[in-house]
Amino acid sequence: MSPSASPSPSPSPSPTSSPAPSPSPRPSPTPDRNQALYDQLIARLGGDLASALADQRRLGAALEGERVREQALGDQVDEETSKVADLEDQVAQVDVSVSATQDRVAAERTQVAALARALYRRPSNWLLLLAQAKDLRQALLDGSDTVVAGRRAHALQLRLEGELAKLKAERAQRQADLDQEKSIKSALAANLTRLDSLLNVQDDIANQLLDLTDRMQAALPDLRSQSPQDAAALVVLLELQQRELAAAETQQAWSLAAAGSGRYQQGGLLPTAQPVADLKLEWALPGAAISQPFGPTDFVLEPPLGPFAH
Repeated sequence: MSPSASPSPSPSPSPTSSPAPSPSPRPSPTPDRNQALYDQLIARLGGDLASALADQRRLGAALEGERVREQALGDQVDEETSKVADLEDQVAQVDVSVSATQDRVAAERTQVAALARALYRRPSNWLLLLAQAKDLRQALLDGSDTVVAGRRAHALQLRLEGELAKLKAERAQRQADLDQEKSIKSALAANLTRLDSLLNVQDDIANQLLDLTDRMQAALPDLRSQSPQDAAALVVLLELQQRELAAAETQQAWSLAAAGSGRYQQGGLLPTAQPVADLKLEWALPGAAISQPFGPTDFVLEPPLGPFAH
């Protein structure tokens, strides 16, 4: 080995690989305790909105039907008004006939009275009658003419009095018909006024229901932006208003169905507009036929009907 030869370098140790650190587990997100409450309130308000929209559609259909009924009732009032005017004309015509017949009867009575006085004043002695007349024939003719005229006048008087009695009876019948038609007209007019008033109230309820549905639709997307307490209070408030409108509409539906049945109103047989828990909107059937009438009768002792005590 020569001195100029340099020693070979020793191999450097290879670096040892250190294990990679494992990532620390991320903390699981804590569930939002209010999320379930918001979801529940949204579903609840959505159901209330669907119910309110259904009630709104039904109310609109009912109002349309009641307006048709109101028009029909107005037509009946117009018809009765025409009947009353026609009967008034008939009564006036009969009054004219009665007045004319009364004048004729009075004239005939005057004529009969004059003939009676003439016969009374005639001398009863036939010699005086013959002396006043030209001859016997003339005396007989004068006497017979007076008697015949008196009989004819009396017969005419009786006939006119009979006609007068018939006219008065006809006038009484026409007046009774007129009074009846006036009563019917007054009742129909009162029912029409009441129906119009009830429909105005129902229109107001429909407008309130429309406003309620608008507020429900506006509240749905904004529930999560409010505190849970405020959101729950808003839903409860809207539901309370919906129930109050349902109660008012139920009362109006019954009142509309009973329009014209004043005795049911006076008897307190219709329900009052009191809010009831879990109330559902009920609809009376306008113009429905009454299959089984029930109520007070003219009997002194009225027997019970089934479980209903009288």
